Amino acid sequence: KPFAVTIASLGVGPQTVWTPANNRRFRAMGFAITSDKVCQVNFKDGTVASFWATPQLVAATPFGVVIPGDGYLSASFNNLLRLDVSTAVPVALTGMGWGREE
Repeated sequence: KPFAVTIASLGVGPQTVWTPANNRRFRAMGFAITSDKVCQVNFKDGTVASFWATPQLVAATPFGVVIPGDGYLSASFNNLLRLDVSTAVPVALTGMGWGREE
């Protein structure tokens, strides 16, 4: 799932990067991400708290991670995978996530 999003509002403007098919859940298994600013990226399962966060990213430097085990399975059907940041905004994020839908 490739994505290119801009987080424009801290804490209230997470952006969707994966919308599973109806009555399915995403299983996130890894990501490659680049930010245009120094920031930490928070991965959210729908509207609930973050399930994972990157370390502090260096601007314009790609970061990759494979989620251990069988990845992260969304808590509920139809939840969106969303990204938010913990720094000054706006922040442009590009990259891709991989996994499957169940």
